[in-house]
Amino acid sequence: MRHRGLFRLWVVLTAIFVPSLAFWAINDNTKTWAELDKASIQICVDQEGSPNFDVDGCIHRSGADQTMFQHEHTTPVRYWGEALAFSLIADLILTAFIIGLFYVVGWVVRGFKAESE
Repeated sequence: MRHRGLFRLWVVLTAIFVPSLAFWAINDNTKTWAELDKASIQICVDQEGSPNFDVDGCIHRSGADQTMFQHEHTTPVRYWGEALAFSLIADLILTAFIIGLFYVVGWVVRGFKAESE
């Protein structure tokens, strides 16, 4: 009965952790591309001195007018799928580490109990 409760707790925590981590990763990547695009736009604006200079063309050539998905050469569905998959893999590795840690701690405690008896 106890294992069923622990499994349900793991399912709930995974359902919260995996999408949260994927959302955080996508937001972080979006912010990174926005900062790079901002720098590219500023470079184009700084070069605007001559009358024949096309700022919009410069921005387009530098790629600063693209979305994050265009920068990454992928679609939003594929990007979200990859982010969720990597988050699930991280969750499974963390879960395996925690379960292993509990087994090791239990083994060490049983060793100390056996010595004291």
